[in-house]
Amino acid sequence: MKFYNVKLFKAFSFSILGLISTTALFADDATLNTESQKQSYSMGVVIGKQILNSITQEQFNLDKQLFGEGLLDVINNKKIKLSNDEIQKSILSFTKKQAESYSSKVEEKAKSHVKELMDNKDVPVIGNPKANFTIVEFFDYNCAHCKLMAKPLKQFIESNKDVKLLLRNYPIMGGNSNYAAKSVLWAMHKQANSEKYAKLHEALLSHASFLKKQDINNILKTTGFDSKAFEKELNSLNINKLIEANFKLASELGLKGTPSMFFINDKTGKFKFISGEITNEKALQNIVDELK
Repeated sequence: MKFYNVKLFKAFSFSILGLISTTALFADDATLNTESQKQSYSMGVVIGKQILNSITQEQFNLDKQLFGEGLLDVINNKKIKLSNDEIQKSILSFTKKQAESYSSKVEEKAKSHVKELMDNKDVPVIGNPKANFTIVEFFDYNCAHCKLMAKPLKQFIESNKDVKLLLRNYPIMGGNSNYAAKSVLWAMHKQANSEKYAKLHEALLSHASFLKKQDINNILKTTGFDSKAFEKELNSLNINKLIEANFKLASELGLKGTPSMFFINDKTGKFKFISGEITNEKALQNIVDELK
């Protein structure tokens, strides 16, 4: 499931939970005498604001009256006015429009950042550094969708000498994701040979479960790096600033999740933005061909 679908699901889920918790909100003479009643009402207010914020932030073009009516029909066990097929088609159409709108806005903002996106100074590069096409990936080592895409993306880069991959570490999950991102940036500084830090990158993404600090240290060792040296030098090589720069760029582009990718023709500057994972090489090739 792509990021925009997750956001949509959360917004609708919060809406349903909020209205279930706060039927008192729809009563003109709601009595708020007991602590339990006050708690129910307060929860409704808080979650109601979350619903409104979700709709506003995502710029959902919804008729609020019909939106509320649909929720109330479910809560009050009334007959649903549309069939399941009609609802499914409507939601798919809605999410498609939201995705297209999001991609369009990101691409508009990216027009003034193409050179910055292509700049591989202090950014790990996998593949031929002189390739004519660049894939810039904003990713998190604990992102399940990034992990799903790792293998086909690796195979695609290996079989296409005219495409390189720039790794924009974007550890939005914080904590251990941030630690993993720092390990690869540290490895890049310690080892100019991209094949070596590429192995570390691939091992981190192929780790099946959520990465813990000990997992990362073990992977550093198995890929030929000194984990103790990494811990000592963790904050001494300007690594934090490199990650902060990626977050700043992501913010300026309006990115909302991982993986987020930019496919760029280095010669023409033509590019395409993709939100979410791509799990087969043919789809990756089609995007590159589109930019030729």
